[in-house]
Amino acid sequence: MVATAIFSFMMLLLMSLVSQSSGIWQQTNGDQQKRESARILLQLIGRDLEGAVIPPSGSVNSNLDFQLNPTISGGNYLNPAAAFWQTTIAGTGTTNGDIEDVGYFVNWVVVDGRAHGVLCRLAIPASDPNSIFSAPMFPIRTWSQSLLNNYAPGLNDTSMGSLNAYKGLLAENILGLWITLYNSTNGVIASAAAPYDSRTTPQRPAYADVTVVVIDPAVAGHLSSAAAITNCYVGAALTNANAFVANLPASGGIRAGAQVFTTRFQIQGSE
Repeated sequence: MVATAIFSFMMLLLMSLVSQSSGIWQQTNGDQQKRESARILLQLIGRDLEGAVIPPSGSVNSNLDFQLNPTISGGNYLNPAAAFWQTTIAGTGTTNGDIEDVGYFVNWVVVDGRAHGVLCRLAIPASDPNSIFSAPMFPIRTWSQSLLNNYAPGLNDTSMGSLNAYKGLLAENILGLWITLYNSTNGVIASAAAPYDSRTTPQRPAYADVTVVVIDPAVAGHLSSAAAITNCYVGAALTNANAFVANLPASGGIRAGAQVFTTRFQIQGSE
């Protein structure tokens, strides 16, 4: 009986150690996935930022622009931070060095009762009728969910049999995107606190801090409502990713499963 008791105790102890080790492994694996996802996303955004072509300071008569946090009407666009600008593209032959409109934003969809925060990228070639280069002279671009859907069609077309399936969708489990613009002396000229348009603000961005908040895929399943996250975009959390994470719900491990990643990029292009 004593031997049986000792054996049972040892088995319980072993099971406890295995459970703890499994939890540590899952957490480590989740952290690695978040880091890798953030690294790739920031590299993609940085590539477009470093190739941005924007007008010099004070140049308002231009069809080049950099828009941060513009008003976007309609649809599921609930995160107030987004950015759109023109960038050079690395093509082949005659397309190498061409310019196109690009943009990044977070869209929220609910599938099978689970809310997905999805980071998206759109691209409008200069030859497209909706390109800023084809619009009337010096237009002030207005953005809408329908326009985003046209150039990131995966937002409303996720049929695996469609040629447009998931086009424009970069990554799931992204809770937020923050971009802060700086001038050449590192002074802040724009952030998620307010809209910014380079054609109406007489300062040219020279640097950009790009921040994403990524959530552990294992925890993302607890997100049953987009409002549970987007309601956190208030006050300081609107412009501060760390404050945003601190305001996330603690239930389901959501707050503990979210992590902030930031990288600075230099903007070199000019008109």
